[in-house]
Order: sequence, then structure tokens, then C-alpha cells
Amino acid sequence: MEDKELEKLLALELGNHIRYRRKKVKELTMERLAEIADIDDKSLGKNERGERLPKITTLYKLRKHLGISVDSVIDQIIIEENKRN
Repeated sequence: MEDKELEKLLALELGNHIRYRRKKVKELTMERLAEIADIDDKSLGKNERGERLPKITTLYKLRKHLGISVDSVIDQIIIEENKRN
């Protein structure tokens, strides 16, 4: 997989994971999560839509408030990639 393709896939999968944890597990609005995690809500929206990868500091804050596991997202991408090959 090319780097650009992998980056796009990672951004989408991570964004889906963030949105799921925020809405279904923690039952937070995007605005409330942005407030308690001290994250810009517009940046958070772009992260959730997979338009860009979160900064490492944002990932730290999301891990702290949502229990986001970047490892599990990467593991899932690897599993899916291995199924295709």
C-alpha cells in the first residue's frame, strides 16, 4: 500500500473510531468533547471525518478522555490488509 493511501485509510479508520467512542461509549457531543479535552472543535470535526490525522497531542487528549487506542486501529488496518493479500 502506498503511503498516501495508507495515510488516508488510517485517517478514516481513526476518525470512525473517535466518533464511535465519543457518541456511543461516552455519549458526548463534539462540542463538549472539544471543551473538556481542550481541542479545537473544527479540528476535531476534520479528524472525525477522516480529512486529516490528529496531532500527537490531540491523540493524547483523546486517549485520556475517550480511551482511544491507536494501536487497535492500526491492528485492524493490518488485519484487513492481510486479508486482501
